[in-house]
Amino acid sequence: MSGIFHSIKKSIGNKGDARPDLEFVDAKARFDQYQDTLIKLKGNVANYLSHATSLFVASLQISQDFATLIEDPEREALNEYTDTSVSMRQEHQGLAHEQVPKLQHSFSTTLLSEIDAECVRNSELAKRVQRRIEVFSEMGYYQKKVNELREERTARANKGKTESASDADKFERNQKKLAESEVMFHEINSKLLQDLRELWNVERIARMGPLLQRFLAHERKFAELYTQALAQVKDKTAFVTP
Repeated sequence: MSGIFHSIKKSIGNKGDARPDLEFVDAKARFDQYQDTLIKLKGNVANYLSHATSLFVASLQISQDFATLIEDPEREALNEYTDTSVSMRQEHQGLAHEQVPKLQHSFSTTLLSEIDAECVRNSELAKRVQRRIEVFSEMGYYQKKVNELREERTARANKGKTESASDADKFERNQKKLAESEVMFHEINSKLLQDLRELWNVERIARMGPLLQRFLAHERKFAELYTQALAQVKDKTAFVTP
């Protein structure tokens, strides 16, 4: 980190005030953390949905395997586990065939799509961040160039040499470029810093809090569906210890 700060101070040149860019470094670090974690969250939510779906499907497949092993359609006589096997299979069919599509749709529309939308909003902010970095670098370049040309002018003057028209034009041209880049930088930087702070200090909680609540509601719904289905299975005994 000290290397970054040194580079920032050096690029600013004789002005020596690195504070504005140190504020940006901090704001950008928080923004990067927010965006990177959003992408990670999307992957984890997608994995959760995939595993939840796999659980329903695997449970159905297991119930079908037990049905093959326990139920015998060629014999009229039922064994003591037939009712349990039949009801277990039926309940898991309901979960896999009816609830899985609903679960997938709900996750996609209320969680994954919201995360995608937030990432898209942040991508526009990321473009502004990148542009600000480019303009800051350009400003540092012209500041360094002007400083070097000013030192050359001073050295010539100390030696009693007359400045040529091309040297004077070169100095004025770079001074103009520096002034233009400074104006552009300040126009971009002020609003960008404000928006980055607003995102982290206010909008982050306003957007992620409700998303957390929706995910929790999905988890509860998932557990409720599974518990209700298992409660409908006609078990041979009230409770069977594994």
